[in-house]
Amino acid sequence: MTQQELGYLLKYIKSYYPKWEFNISDSFMLGVWYEAFEEIEFNGMQEILKKYCKSNTFPPQSPTDLLNLIPRAYTPNEAWSKVLDIHSRCKSQEFFLSQVLKEEPSLYPFVKRFNFYDIETDSFGNSCIGYCIGKPFKKDYQEYLDRLTIAFISGELKQQVLENKEERLLQIEV
Repeated sequence: MTQQELGYLLKYIKSYYPKWEFNISDSFMLGVWYEAFEEIEFNGMQEILKKYCKSNTFPPQSPTDLLNLIPRAYTPNEAWSKVLDIHSRCKSQEFFLSQVLKEEPSLYPFVKRFNFYDIETDSFGNSCIGYCIGKPFKKDYQEYLDRLTIAFISGELKQQVLENKEERLLQIEV
């Protein structure tokens, strides 16, 4: 994000919350806010700010109020562990999906693509859930993380993410 883009965001806040007591001409204050947002992509932060303003009566008191709204994500293995934990407590696909939506709504779009209850078992009676669903789930989730990261960072960091994308996708294990 550039300093001009940060200036736009601060003016947006000031316009949305006319009584906001932020001195836009204070260079130190601007520097602190810029430091907090300099690696964030402007368009992503602009969307977050608009959502914040629509759902909050009071203006942000610090950059952290907005930074905390940037979607946080699990690693693919953490996400898969959460899914398996919920799955172990459910008896049907319908109940499972409702529990994922309730407990881990950010994982729901990935889980609903797979049917966890029509899985064949091997000759030992073991489910192939890890191979049949786990690997594609983790791959989908890693691709989502890459898109999410690219949407919210800029410059050198964005280039590093793009360069390492294929390597990360190949490292996904069941």
